[in-house]
Amino acid sequence: MGQYNTFYRANIMGYLNYAWRQNLVADIVLAANGSNRSYPEKWAFSPTMSLAYIFAKKEDSPVLNYGKVRGSFGIQHTDYVPIEGIWLENYGGGHGNVVFKPSYDGSFWGTYLSYYPLSSFSLETAYKYDIGVDLRLFKSLDVTADVYYNRRSNIMLSANDLNSWVVGRPNSYAAKGKVDSYGVELGLNYVKQFNKDFLLRAGAAFTWGTNEIVDYIENPSEDYQSRIGQRVSQAQGLEAIGFFKDEQDIAKSSVQQFGQVRPGDIKYKDQNKDGVINESDEVYFGYGSSVPETNYSFTIGTQYKRVGFNVLFQGISGLTQYLGTTGVWDCVRNNNNLSTHYLENAWRPGSDNANALYPRLTSLDNPNNYRANSVWYSNINWLKLRNVEVYYLLPENWLKKISVSDARIYVKGENLLTFSNMDVMDPELINTNYPTMKGVSIGFLVNF
Repeated sequence: MGQYNTFYRANIMGYLNYAWRQNLVADIVLAANGSNRSYPEKWAFSPTMSLAYIFAKKEDSPVLNYGKVRGSFGIQHTDYVPIEGIWLENYGGGHGNVVFKPSYDGSFWGTYLSYYPLSSFSLETAYKYDIGVDLRLFKSLDVTADVYYNRRSNIMLSANDLNSWVVGRPNSYAAKGKVDSYGVELGLNYVKQFNKDFLLRAGAAFTWGTNEIVDYIENPSEDYQSRIGQRVSQAQGLEAIGFFKDEQDIAKSSVQQFGQVRPGDIKYKDQNKDGVINESDEVYFGYGSSVPETNYSFTIGTQYKRVGFNVLFQGISGLTQYLGTTGVWDCVRNNNNLSTHYLENAWRPGSDNANALYPRLTSLDNPNNYRANSVWYSNINWLKLRNVEVYYLLPENWLKKISVSDARIYVKGENLLTFSNMDVMDPELINTNYPTMKGVSIGFLVNF
């Protein structure tokens, strides 16, 4: 269904590899990518190249057995456009009446240009840089480390705030957005056979990455509302500074324009100090709300003769989530359930509310409390025991009789433990209303 949604793509590629004395290795890929989706920008040139130098290769060395430093650079494009057929005029109906009779009883609906056609633009482009090192130490420890930087430019954004609406027609899009992304990645893997009976395995992975909006089409009412310098998908809302104590507290505070407020409602900071709390007082806080900035994991496993075990831990931090789970934080109103956590931490009339975390309970919609603000956004971190496995390998002389290469009996547990700054529910599944399923399984694995 629809128009202009049949896409044709073509790719022309050339590859060059050069190696000098097995120490210096260079790769170049030259690619021309064509697509009708981004017409009239049909073709893009996307070169990538890498260079690696092996500076150590000594298997008998007691410390450094292998060492390689490498770097890469690449340009990538995407043919994404927000509207298919963006270069064509598009008309909609129902825009006023056109009258053809003096009696005004024969009017017809008029048409209008839905958006300006975009006949010339640059494709979204990513410039990617990476520097890394690979090491093997003590004949048993492999280390990989990378530092990267990406610049995405020509990101398609709505041009509503770029051109004036005085002309009377909606604005189209413009390739104006820019985002920088950068971070580090580290990997460790250790395998050591201490004797013929005992094997030790251990590993760890760590990634940290963040981003920053460099250019954006906007017209913020206040300087602190500019998205430039913020993260992509960063949390935004009003900054809570407590809860109204009583009617006197309400009377002496800045006027909050979100319905009538009562004691126990959220009090907001007047960022521009104009005496009124409204959308102009919204600020950015926390981290991005879609992807955690830090991911890490570590594993350990041993095997003694035929018995072994493996353990995997995984964790994240640097993520800001909206606390809107029905029955946990969105309580009572709309006949929602009430969690014990909310009840114990809600503002209560006539009580000491110094440690209250949430506003008063009410069965009515409350436009002041239930809106984007720092009460309902929380920085999330967690560490999970993802997998635990204990196994037994069956003897080879048993397996040869039935032509089996190896077989094992195992007991495996999944999601058995969670350590987090949030104990009211599984922090990995906020806003889903479903818990993480814990499980224990017993199995038999055979390879022929």
